[in-house]
Amino acid sequence: MGYSNRNKTNDQKIGQGREASKKYLKENPWVRCFLHINWRCNNHKCPAYRYYGGRGIKTYLKLEDVKFLWHRDKANKMKRPSIDRINNDGHYELSNCRFIEASENIKRNRPFSSKDIKKIRNAYFKEHRTQVELASRFGVRQTTISNIVLKKHYPEV
Repeated sequence: MGYSNRNKTNDQKIGQGREASKKYLKENPWVRCFLHINWRCNNHKCPAYRYYGGRGIKTYLKLEDVKFLWHRDKANKMKRPSIDRINNDGHYELSNCRFIEASENIKRNRPFSSKDIKKIRNAYFKEHRTQVELASRFGVRQTTISNIVLKKHYPEV
């Protein structure tokens, strides 16, 4: 009986800690963004690491910088605020970051038109551009370019 009472007390403390964390993040939403930036730039176990830290993207932002950007860009008035690097090849630093709507931050949120697919294939086969160059040019992942070139998901257009 004493053991189960002790567990209930610990569970209550853990629950209170979770509630406090949720409240803190709700009152300071930029903290979550700051944590995610650091995670994808510094933790090789993060699924997105290869697109950030794996590409050499570093973060030079402090929590106070993210808070400043949050208020400067009025992110609290956005539906889904998302941090954006103005220069996609640049680092996370105050002069290169801003908050915008998540829908605007998605580099490719529409299907490719047949015109785009032809441009990509011509650039790859005739201009001898690499898939990495084309991915950067069209704002998509290199695997998307590979699928277009190999005609996996995009048959003859």
